[in-house]
Parts: sequence; C-alpha cells; structure tokens
Amino acid sequence: MKFSRKLLVLPPVLAGIGLFATVALTGDRSVVSTPRERATLVRSLRVEPSRVVPAAIGLGSVEPARTWRAAAEVSGRVQSVHPRLQVGEILSAGSELVRIDPSEYELRVARLEADLRSIEAERDKLRIGVENTESSLEVARASLAFAERELARLEGLGEGGVVSTSSVDAQEQAVLRERASVVELESAQRTAAADEAVFDAKHAATAAQLAEARLSLDRTVVVAPFDLRVASVAVQASQFVAVGASLLEGDGIEVAEVRVALSVDDARRLLPPARREALLQHADTAFPWEELGIDATVRFASGGSEPAWTARLARVAGFTDVGTRTVTFVAAVDDAYRGAAASGRPPLARGMFVEVTFTGDALEQRLSVPRHAVRAGAVFVVDTESRLEVRPVAVDFFQGGDAVLRGGLRAGDEIVLTDLIPAIPGMLLEPASDAR
Repeated sequence: MKFSRKLLVLPPVLAGIGLFATVALTGDRSVVSTPRERATLVRSLRVEPSRVVPAAIGLGSVEPARTWRAAAEVSGRVQSVHPRLQVGEILSAGSELVRIDPSEYELRVARLEADLRSIEAERDKLRIGVENTESSLEVARASLAFAERELARLEGLGEGGVVSTSSVDAQEQAVLRERASVVELESAQRTAAADEAVFDAKHAATAAQLAEARLSLDRTVVVAPFDLRVASVAVQASQFVAVGASLLEGDGIEVAEVRVALSVDDARRLLPPARREALLQHADTAFPWEELGIDATVRFASGGSEPAWTARLARVAGFTDVGTRTVTFVAAVDDAYRGAAASGRPPLARGMFVEVTFTGDALEQRLSVPRHAVRAGAVFVVDTESRLEVRPVAVDFFQGGDAVLRGGLRAGDEIVLTDLIPAIPGMLLEPASDAR
C-alpha cells in the first residue's frame, strides 16, 4: 500500500522536469505566463474652477474710535454734577455734566465790563476835546490870515505916510499873538492824537482781559462734546478742583474699533493681487482703505449666542511686529450702541473680546485643491492613461483647508488625494473619484 502511494507522486514530478528541459533547450518562453501590472487604488478629485472669497479671522478687543477726557480748565468749587454722571451711563451731546461755581468769574467779568465802559467814556470825552480843538484851530488860522492881511495893508499905508509906525507895530504884535494861538492849538491837537492812541491801546487790553474772563466763565460749565458712554468719574458736588484736575472720561458711541493682528499671509490674500505687496510694505493710514472692498463681521460669544455686527475696514496700521510678521487691520462698527436693546445684543463696549472675520473681493474662476494635496510645491495628477504625473503648481494663497492656485493645473484635471509611498512617476493608478 505504501509503495503504490509513492508511485502516484512520481508522474507530476517527471512532467515538471520535462517542461523545464524543453524551455532550457529551445529558448521558448511562451509556455511561461507574464505577470500583469497591478494598478494602485487612489482617491482622486477632478478640479473645476469656482468662486473663491478670501477671508481671514482674528481676535481683538473693542476700543472706542473717539475718547474724551475732561479736565478742569478753571479752579473752584463744584456747584453741581449731572444726576446720571455714573460709569456706564450714556449721555447725549451738549449735556451739562459739571458746573463749577461761577461767582468769582462773574465778578471779574462785571468789573472788566465797567472798566471798559469807563475807558470808552474817557475816549469819547477826548474825542470831543479833539473836535473842539480842531474847530478852535480853524478859527485861529482864519484870524491869523485876517491879521496878516491887515498888517500888509498898514505897511503899505505907512510907506505913503498915511499911518503912523506905531500902528504898524501894533498890528505886527497882533499877528504874532494869532500865530502863537495857532501853534498852541496845533500842539494840543498832536497831544490829543497821542492820548487817543493810548486810550485805544488801553481799551484793547481791557477788552482782551474781558474776553479771557468770559472764556473762563464759560469754562465753569463742562458739557459733553458728543454722545458718549461714561468710562470713569473723578468728581463730585462741593469738591474743590484745581486747574488741570481730571473730572471724567467718556467713550464715543458712534464708532467702535477692533484692532486685529493678522499674519502676513492672511493679510496678503485679502488685498488686491496687483497691489498687495506695495500696500503691505508701505502701509499708509491716509490711504483710502475702505475703497478696497474688504468687509468685516464682528462676533461676540456670550452664553451660547453669537451676536454679530457688520463692520468695515477702517485702516491698515502696517507692520506691528517684524519678528512675528503681523499686520494690524482695524475694523470699525458704526452705531455700535444704537438698537442694542431692540436687537437683543449687547452694545460694543470698551474691552469686549471679539472675533473679526475679514472678507475680500470674490475671485472668479479660480482653481483650488485640498491643502494636503500640495506636496513640496507639486500635485499628483492622473494623466489620460491613468498614470501618475507629478505636476509643479504655483500657490496663490492658502485658506482654511484649501490651496488656491495661481497656475500649474487646468480645469478638468484629476488630482490624487491619497499619499503614495513611494510615488513613482508613470505608475499605474486606479482612481476612485472623491466628492468635495
């Protein structure tokens, strides 16, 4: 029985030896089957152009666009304060906030007004005297002219022996008196003009003092220059304040600002491609940043809700930290307080920590691929023969999980998402489409 089993194994062995001998002697390899190339199964994605909206997110604290610090411009005892002058209260423009006792300044104004009236009366009196002097001088000049004509007449008669020499001499004395009178009045006229100039200067100096006194009187009342939210109060009724003493601080409620530090890469993708480098390197606060079309949304997380405000890009402050390569974008929210109660959201007050999303102008017909599909500046592409092609690409910017390309791919190209180890150009692939 055992012998018969050994005989059963022998024929297959002999057949194999015969086949090997035939191949070795004839060189005919057709009897041996060639192994088929195996395709590697990969996840793939067909790239199509789409609309890309550049966006960047940052965090920052709310600050008012305008702040106001009220300091005492005159000294005195505080007579009254606004009944609602408390931290957090919102007061309208023109509201009287603090009044300092004006008595001392009212007295000074009254005294200077009296001094000014006295100077004006003295100046009027002087002007009357000047007018009288001018009238007298006119009469004296006429009298002198008459006396001179009479003297000439008498001198002519004296040469003919009609009048005596004593008559001529007497007339000469009369002419001299008239001349002296004219000289005296002319001197009085010049003196009056000088006195009038002195009174004018005195009047101007007193008027300036009066204007200063009235200004000080006006400064005894402190009013809100714009609608504001009271940030701090350092004054109370009956308190004596010196010049320069801090009274209160207020934040404007018209516009709230958020300063957000963005990385240079985030900032670049928000700016227009043709101008981004120039704007980043030479950021100018005078540049009309609002014309770039960059919008912003401010969000504040509070108790499970996320109230949002529509904002705008107010300005770009340029590089704030060369070491960390950040750029400060300033978002502005208009009317940050108005309508807060009706909308159920809190007002954007100083110190609130918020998230700001900036969005730039949409880029039409742009190709983008998953970020992880870009490997060392290249993308794996499935060619028309289902083989691997390593295609260099130019990345415009990264956003979230995507890489937005500037070149290298064409619409309709099929890219490989699977990590191939090893990735051999020309290797056969079996792509399985992956929906994005």
